[in-house]
Amino acid sequence: LLAAPCWAYNPPVDQVGPLTVRIEGPEEVTAMGQPLPVKVVIENRADQAASGQLQLQVIDRWTCTPDKPVPFAVAASSSARYSFQVTAGEGTYSAHYPIHVTARFTWQGEPLTAHPVLILKTKLPPPKREVPPVAWRPLKLAADRSLALWRHSSHRAVIQVFGQPAVTMPVG
Repeated sequence: LLAAPCWAYNPPVDQVGPLTVRIEGPEEVTAMGQPLPVKVVIENRADQAASGQLQLQVIDRWTCTPDKPVPFAVAASSSARYSFQVTAGEGTYSAHYPIHVTARFTWQGEPLTAHPVLILKTKLPPPKREVPPVAWRPLKLAADRSLALWRHSSHRAVIQVFGQPAVTMPVG
């Protein structure tokens, strides 16, 4: 009963001082290398303007644009939107990835930081893995030596079923 009102992750919103910072972005990523839009909405509830630095950060092989802090300014009792792009880099796994936003500002002489986090789920195709070909060559053995042939990487089977022609399988 206690777990019923729980969610997997908190919403990507943080409220510090007079500012509420919210991330609007995709919930799921299905392709690598495609830039995805991410919006950061800053709402100011105060009766005076607020300004500071806004930065989006990603992990692993992900990239974001712009990747440096961006100045922001929000008028009194209003909101502002800032656009970013994130890209899942080659080698990204099907997993959950965070997008961090930090909004640093000074309010009434005190430095404050809002830090919402958006969790993206990636559903990507499995990576292509090429199996290197195994060379078919004779195996040289020293005299008076034993070897388990099934452990050797260069082997191939010949299958013949009930008098039908024999089929030679590929190496390995």
